[in-house]
Amino acid sequence: MAMMHALDRRFVKYFTLTALLAVGICELVVALAIRLGFLNWQTNVDYQIITVLPLFALALLQLYYNGRLQRSEFIRKYSEKFFTNQELYSAFHELVYQYTDSIFDKVNDDVKVKEASGALGDGTSRPYFVSLDVNTGRVEGKRFYHPKYFQGSAEERRLDMLIGYFDLIGYHHDQGFFSIEEIAGSLGHYLNILSKREIVRYVREVYLDSVRDSRYAQANGYIRPFNYFEKLMKSTEKFNSKIDSRVKKSLDVT
Repeated sequence: MAMMHALDRRFVKYFTLTALLAVGICELVVALAIRLGFLNWQTNVDYQIITVLPLFALALLQLYYNGRLQRSEFIRKYSEKFFTNQELYSAFHELVYQYTDSIFDKVNDDVKVKEASGALGDGTSRPYFVSLDVNTGRVEGKRFYHPKYFQGSAEERRLDMLIGYFDLIGYHHDQGFFSIEEIAGSLGHYLNILSKREIVRYVREVYLDSVRDSRYAQANGYIRPFNYFEKLMKSTEKFNSKIDSRVKKSLDVT
């Protein structure tokens, strides 16, 4: 896959040279076929072959080139949206980036203690936010949340918007329109954070548990929420694993 991606980039970069080379190869193939007797030289037929075959090759190359440019333009615009949409960008930083694993451990431990004592449970009114120092001074929409108890809050709506944005990217990736290498080129840093943050891992588990719950499934359907986001996260993890292996291998060699 990495090799194909590298070849694809070189094709776009050296499109004119590639097109000239393709025409030359087509002409050479026709000339060899005539020379070796696979084609009989008939003026009104052979001139058409020599003319049409290179044009056909150029047309195929141009179609591929145009498609590649359209893919690049889509990724550029979609990446640009992430950086220019203040609500989207701030949701990432406030609800994911700033929500470090150590903060989530505090929130999750507090919830576990209260669940064990019976203070929290299925009957708890939502949204509920823990009263810890980590939430001191954080206004509505920016509070550190627990995915089991923040339903109906501004935080849940902002997180849904953020994950929905990456879910659409995941859809195009799953359908084969974009490779993970192409997506990682502009959004790789943010994908890495999303894939590694414990809070996001927990949210992904909550989505999976939701379709396992017969009551939820009967009310809302059996399709996992943000299914393509989950696939995108798995592709990101797999991509990072390959990169790690290459780095370790190169270090071993040196």
